[in-house]
Amino acid sequence: MKKIIIACIAAAMLAGNATAQSITKKGPEPKEKDVEKISFRNVARNMNSEWYKTADAARVADSVLAYQFPSGGWAKNQNWHWTPDAKKAKERANIKRLIKSKEGIGATIDNMSTTIEILYLTKMYGATGKSKYRKAAMKGINYLWNAQYANGGWPQYFPLKKAQKDGIPDYSAHITYNDDAMVNVMKLMRDLAKGTKAPYDVLKLNKKEQAKAQQAFDKGLQCILNTQIRKNGKLTVWCQQHHFETLEPVGARKYERPSFSGSHETADIVELLMSISNPSNEVIASVEAAVDWLRKHRIEDMRLKQFKNAKGEFDRQLVAEKGAPHLWARYYDLETEKPFYMDRRGIKLDNYNDLEHERRTGYSYIDGDVQDVLDKYPLWITKVRPGNYQEGDHWLFCHMSERGEFTAYAISKDGVNYHDLIDGDPVIDPAKHARIEKGQRDAFICRKGDGKGYVMVTTDMQVAVSKIWDNYGMDLMRSDDLINWESVTCDFRKGPSIFCDPESPNVYKDWSTINRVWAPQIFWDASYKWPDGTKGGYMIYYSMLNRAEEKYDRMYYSYADHSFTKMTKPQPLFDWGYATIDADINYVPADGLYHMMIKKEGGKTGLFTATSKNLTGPWGEPVEDDYVSFEGKKKCEGVSAFQLVGDSTWRIGYIEYSSKPKNYRICEADQYMRNFKNPQNIRGVKHPQHGSFMRITKEEYDMLQNWSDVKMKNSNRQKR
Repeated sequence: MKKIIIACIAAAMLAGNATAQSITKKGPEPKEKDVEKISFRNVARNMNSEWYKTADAARVADSVLAYQFPSGGWAKNQNWHWTPDAKKAKERANIKRLIKSKEGIGATIDNMSTTIEILYLTKMYGATGKSKYRKAAMKGINYLWNAQYANGGWPQYFPLKKAQKDGIPDYSAHITYNDDAMVNVMKLMRDLAKGTKAPYDVLKLNKKEQAKAQQAFDKGLQCILNTQIRKNGKLTVWCQQHHFETLEPVGARKYERPSFSGSHETADIVELLMSISNPSNEVIASVEAAVDWLRKHRIEDMRLKQFKNAKGEFDRQLVAEKGAPHLWARYYDLETEKPFYMDRRGIKLDNYNDLEHERRTGYSYIDGDVQDVLDKYPLWITKVRPGNYQEGDHWLFCHMSERGEFTAYAISKDGVNYHDLIDGDPVIDPAKHARIEKGQRDAFICRKGDGKGYVMVTTDMQVAVSKIWDNYGMDLMRSDDLINWESVTCDFRKGPSIFCDPESPNVYKDWSTINRVWAPQIFWDASYKWPDGTKGGYMIYYSMLNRAEEKYDRMYYSYADHSFTKMTKPQPLFDWGYATIDADINYVPADGLYHMMIKKEGGKTGLFTATSKNLTGPWGEPVEDDYVSFEGKKKCEGVSAFQLVGDSTWRIGYIEYSSKPKNYRICEADQYMRNFKNPQNIRGVKHPQHGSFMRITKEEYDMLQNWSDVKMKNSNRQKR
C-alpha cells in the first residue's frame, strides 16, 4: 500500500504544472478517474506557494474545516480536493454522522491523517493570514497532544474505538508504528518544537507550546526505545504495533501478526532516530542494534518481479536472481526470525508466491526500502559515535606474527574462534612498505572515516636485523579491499619536513636523535578541524623516545588527513612521570568517556585503564586497583579492546610475553571496561602477536576466505 502511494506522489510530482492546472481549472471539479495520480497529500506538500492563495485552495480548505472532528483530528484516506463520487459521498456522509455522534470516534493518525491536514491548513494560514486556518491547525495539534499515552505512544484512533465483545481492545488502541503513523506525528512535533521550521514557523507557537511539542517528542522517543524488541537480551527491531500497556508486540488485522518488522516500520523509525541532533548513547545503541539486525536478515539473490499475468492483470512474483538488490520482508517470525507472509484469511505462508493475487498486489509484504537507511548509516555513525566505524558481525584479527616482523590475518565468525589466512603468512610485503627497516610490527587496522575502505598503521622496525629495540618511524597504509595496500613511510629523524604543519611548535630541538616511535594506533575524530575548514581526521597516537632530550618513553599524537598520507607534528598526549607504551583508546558508551588501556613501565607495572572526557585529554592517571592483574609477575603489553556484536561488555586482547612460548590472551571486562576476568588464549591463531581487531561483514569475510583459499591452492601447486 505504501509503495503504491509513493508511486502516485512521484507521478504527480512529475506531472508538475499539469497537476496544478487540474486542480485550479474552472468549472465542475474533475472526477477521481480524471486525476487519479493526484492525492491530497501531494496537494498539501507540493503545490507552489502562490496556489494556496487561490479560490480553489480556499474551497479545499473549507472542505478540510468542515470535516474536522470535535476532538481536532480527521478521518483517513480523504482527498478533500476531489468532488466525491457516489461511493465517496456516502463515506463523507458517514464521517459527518460520526462527527455529530456523542462518541465522536473516527479521527486517526493512520495513513498520514491529521498530520497532513495540519500541514495544509498551516500553509493556507501562511498564504492568507486568515485566523480560521491557524485555529483549526492548532486544534489538530492539540488533538495529537491529547491522544498521546502517558508512556509516549500514540494509538491509531483517538478517541479510542470500543473494545470487542470479549473485552479485548480494538487493535487500533495499540501503539501504532504501522505505515509510519507514530513516526509522522513525531516528525511534526520535532518541527513544531523548533519554532522556526518552515512552514510551521508561521503558527508562531509560544515558548510553552514549543516546550509541549518537545515534551511530546521526547516521550515518543522514550516509547520507541522501550518498545524495541529484545531477544536473548539483545536489542533487535520493532513490530507494527505494540501493546498500549505492556509494550509487547501485538497483531492488528488477520494478515498483520505480531512479528519483527523488517521493512517500512523499522526503517522509518531508524531514519527518525538518525535525524536527532546530538543523540544519546541509548539512541545510538538502538540504531546500531537495529542496523545489525537488518543486515543479518536481508533476503539475497531474489527479485520482486512486476509483470502482467496471463489474465492481463498487474502482478508480482518473487524470483531467484543472482546479485539482485537486497530485499527485506515486512514480517519475520518472533521465534525463528524467518520471513513469513499472511493471506487475507490470516493463514501464515512461508512462500511469497503462494499469496493470492489480491494480497501480492494490494499489500507491501517485501521490498528493498531498507537499503536507503543502511546507505545513510555509515556517515551518520561516524558523526555521532566517536572512534572507528564498525560494520558487520564477523571479525578480522590483524596482527604481527610471532614468526617474523610482518602482518598476518586471522578471521572469525563470532569474535571468539579464529583461523589463520594463508597459513599465517604475510598479507603485506614489509620490504615494499616498511621503507626504513623492512619490517612491520604492531599492526593496527580500522575502517576509513567514511566507512569506504581501510587504513592501517604499523611500527617500521626489524629487530631481527638491527639487533636493537630502537626504530625511527611508522608506515601509514590504506586499502580499498584489505588485500592491496598503498603506503607512505614517516621517518621522524627527518624532522619538520615530513609533517604538514611546519608552523606548529616542535617537541624536539634535534629530531635526528630520535630512538623510538612505537605501537601507533588510530582513532577517527569526526570533530577535528583542519586549517582550511575541512572536518575529520585520523588521530594517530604512539609512544616516542628521544634519549638526548627526554628520560623515558612518552605518549604523543598527530593527526593524519583524509588521504592518510599527511600528518601533523607530534604533540604530547600526557606525561605521568614514567614510561608508558602500547596505548589503546576506545569510546565507552556506558559512561560517555574515552578509555585508554595502556602499559605502564613505571610505578605499579601492568595494563591499566585511564579515562578522559576529551580524546586529546587531559588524561588522568590510571585506576591503580582495577587492572589486568591475574598474570601475576608475568609481563604483558600490546592491548586491543573490542566488543562482540550486541554485547555492551568488552574483550581485551594482549600479549603475555614472559612465558615461552608467549601467550596471546583475551580477557573479559564489564561495560565500563573495568573488572577484568576470565583470561583465555586466543583460539585458532598459530603465531599471534601484538595486533588489533576489526568487525567485518559476511561479504568481506567470504572475500578474504576465498582469497586465502586461492593463494593456498596456488602455493600447493608450486610446491608440487
